[in-house]
Amino acid sequence: MLYKSGIWLALHPWPVMAVWALVLVPSAFLAPRVTDRLLPGLGEAPTEARAAAHLLEDELGASPTGMAFTFHHPDLSVEDDRYREALTAAVAPLESLEDVIRVDSIYSTGNRALASPDGHTTYVNVLIGANPQEALDHFPELTGAVSSELLDVKATGGLAIFADVNKSSERDLRRAELFTFPLVLLALVFVFRSVLAATLPLVMGGVAVSITLAAIYVLAAGVDMSIFVLNVITFLGLGAAIDYSLVLVGRFREERSNYEVTESVGRAMSTAGRAIVFSGITSMLGLSGLLFFDYMMLRSLGIGGVIVIAVSLLVALTLLPALMGLMGHRLGQGASGIGGARNWGRLAGWVMKHPWTVLVVVGVSLVALGTPMLRVNLGSPWADILPSSAESRQGWDLVADEIGPGELAPILVVLKSESGQFRISDVPKVLTLRERIEADPRVARTDSVIDLLPEGALEGGGDLPTLAATLGFDEELQEQAGRYTSGSITLLTVYSKFGPAEQETEDLVHWLRDLPEPEGVEILVGGGTADLSDAVDRMYSVFPWVILYVMVSVYLALMVLFRSVLLPLKAVVMNTMSLFAAYGALVLIFQDGLLDSVLGSTGTGFTEATVPILIFAIVFGLSVDYEVFLLSRIKEHWDETGDNELAVRKGMEQTGRIVTSAALILVLVAGSFATADIAIVKALGLGTAIAIGLDASIVRALFVPAIMRLMGPANWWAPGIIRRLSVPGLRA
Repeated sequence: MLYKSGIWLALHPWPVMAVWALVLVPSAFLAPRVTDRLLPGLGEAPTEARAAAHLLEDELGASPTGMAFTFHHPDLSVEDDRYREALTAAVAPLESLEDVIRVDSIYSTGNRALASPDGHTTYVNVLIGANPQEALDHFPELTGAVSSELLDVKATGGLAIFADVNKSSERDLRRAELFTFPLVLLALVFVFRSVLAATLPLVMGGVAVSITLAAIYVLAAGVDMSIFVLNVITFLGLGAAIDYSLVLVGRFREERSNYEVTESVGRAMSTAGRAIVFSGITSMLGLSGLLFFDYMMLRSLGIGGVIVIAVSLLVALTLLPALMGLMGHRLGQGASGIGGARNWGRLAGWVMKHPWTVLVVVGVSLVALGTPMLRVNLGSPWADILPSSAESRQGWDLVADEIGPGELAPILVVLKSESGQFRISDVPKVLTLRERIEADPRVARTDSVIDLLPEGALEGGGDLPTLAATLGFDEELQEQAGRYTSGSITLLTVYSKFGPAEQETEDLVHWLRDLPEPEGVEILVGGGTADLSDAVDRMYSVFPWVILYVMVSVYLALMVLFRSVLLPLKAVVMNTMSLFAAYGALVLIFQDGLLDSVLGSTGTGFTEATVPILIFAIVFGLSVDYEVFLLSRIKEHWDETGDNELAVRKGMEQTGRIVTSAALILVLVAGSFATADIAIVKALGLGTAIAIGLDASIVRALFVPAIMRLMGPANWWAPGIIRRLSVPGLRA
């Protein structure tokens, strides 16, 4: 089927190009608008922190969206009239904005803890009655409403951080495109020795990425999609286009040495095209593992990744053969890639003469590089996901330095009455609990409705809201009481002395959850730190099953392709070793700060929790690509000669150049994201580059020939039922 389709496509290029043009035109219109529908953050899943958040929303009307404005003056204090007047005037316009529910300042609440000890710095909390995406649409209006000639004002907190993440993601994408495309084009010209041949992968990548982004725009109307899908789609679309184009065009140029253009296209499709099909399948299998997660970010990256690989596969199997048929006489002849065929053959021969030496040295080296992963500290960043130049990061750091690291991300302890009515008689239980919490050295302070009650208020009966009314609370004081209690629940806000992403605060969350519950009262612990801790725990309870699913499904796909039991197993093991080594490098770089002087400040003391998951899903499939390209060529020679060593040497001669070239260019693409402002994108790009670089160089060039030499004819053994397996239309 692939041979016949290649012939037809080569003979009818214009209709094929017309069909793709019809798809590309509306895509070019929709793709630039995709950011309007993408969401920041990780998303949510059914956890204790989320249950606490929903309870606060339902019972107290707490908004899921909020932000803060920081105010600072080098000389004036919050006690000065000029400071008060300037701050009050600055935030006054917020009161008239439709989405703003409440504005809390040191002056409206009387809470001196909202200011620094010297009084020069304070912050104002703004609660917004809209979901994060709707609020982001009005973010410029919110920030534009607050200004002061006297005080230095910065927007920070959740919504402001989300907005800066969006801006930085788009900026990272533009920067990557600006630097990557020219460098990749130069590398492709060097590989192909032809400008025309070199432009084909970039054209394929541009078509695939544009169509995928348009598809995501349409899909995001009904399915939540993450802002980070932009970076992943661009990388995968360009990476797949490079891989598929290099392999298919490279095989076409080889065939052109003996056949005319149309026949060369057909023969390239029947061989390299078949390998590309299975490469695409394994990549999609790896990325589909992300669909098992509850969290919007991971799930949407899986959706976007599968779509862009599928589109890239269609482009490579239809548009690319058509263009080769149209321009084939100008694409040149002969092998493409880095290094001479004889050099790759000699390397394979040398490795097969010393298989045990190579196996031990390379194996020990990869394991040694991966050992830092054994002490990985998984965590999630907060404002420090952003560069220090971002306004929300600056505002966050100001509050952390001047007021307290945990001030803008308190722990929310929700006390729920099992009887459905939180009565005055329950208050002593809360007092005892609060005293125990405040005695913990990690706690800076607490806030609760009890702080509003006058002395002797607890001698009566009834529930807390009724008490607020009977004690003659004025309207403002009753409103403040209503922020802490609804009658059935009471909120105890705990401020840590440490930042929300620091281990001490996470330990504090676990300690709070382990406290014995007072009789008749259920405790739920929420807030940012609890939410992130729950997310990490939930993700890594699913991750082992995702690993199993991906490995088994990729193994089965390769077993069908090679009709072998051991070769797919070897491929899975080799990929695992490459990933383990890359994980170790990530710990050294982003947890320990090994390359801080080169990459800027990357040493955070932890490894961002989503990065190992994303690298596994992305790299596992991409790395299998190179295994498929190499082993497909080796199998051709094995089927012809039955000589294992000859097949390995010939396969290395014919694919070593093209596979190494594809991998090095993909490393260049992934490495470009290491310049990103967003810490997650930087880690993802660098980790992917390391994993692919190790896999395509050390593993493919040294490990594979050594193991295949030791296994000998057993490489190709399989029971009869497996040898008879094939996919209709893709028979070898």
